Amino acid sequence: MTPTSFMSEHTAEYALVPDLVGLLAEHFSTVIPLYFWATREGSRVGRGTRIDAPVRVVAAFARRPKVSNPGDEKILVKINDALFAAAQAGEEVGIPVLAGVPLVNSLAQFSMVVRCAWFHITAAPQSWWDAEFWIPMSDDGAHSHVELPHGVVGPLTGTHVVEAVDSQCRDLCWEEALDSMRHVKIAGGHQHPIFGGGYRPFFLVMAQDNDSRI
Repeated sequence: MTPTSFMSEHTAEYALVPDLVGLLAEHFSTVIPLYFWATREGSRVGRGTRIDAPVRVVAAFARRPKVSNPGDEKILVKINDALFAAAQAGEEVGIPVLAGVPLVNSLAQFSMVVRCAWFHITAAPQSWWDAEFWIPMSDDGAHSHVELPHGVVGPLTGTHVVEAVDSQCRDLCWEEALDSMRHVKIAGGHQHPIFGGGYRPFFLVMAQDNDSRI
């Protein structure tokens, strides 16, 4: 039976957002989660927000766990071509792109505090886009032994997430951060010529001050 998902990306985000915020809040004094819209966060009023210090931004895409039957011993995770396109755009503007998946094999297991697995998506040759891999449910998400496609790094420990942010993020002023988020969102939201769609990341904006540096 072909594996299929039992939740939407938005449902997955209920667990992924607090999980990623928690990982980064230990190292940055301010972590602001955003679901960026050019006409809201990117509006005149949104741009008027006063953040005097440089910020760093990470983009994160929710992935849906897929199973053939509820309770399966492993879940399938797909990294669509749109995420690799977003990663390519992110490298251009200094925003690393992560993908996260809740480690559950049925809705009965899901909550805002379930274990999550995180992966760093990097720019890869287009011939390798649209990849998928399995995660055993017996692993803990941070130390799983997973055979990954080219351009996908992980599963990441909390330390690895922070290191990726510290090494890959560019210091941005507030207006640069807004423009860069728009750039990554557009790249990840491109329409598939047959299926349409596209994917929307959420973003975390982190204060860049001396106390929060690694």
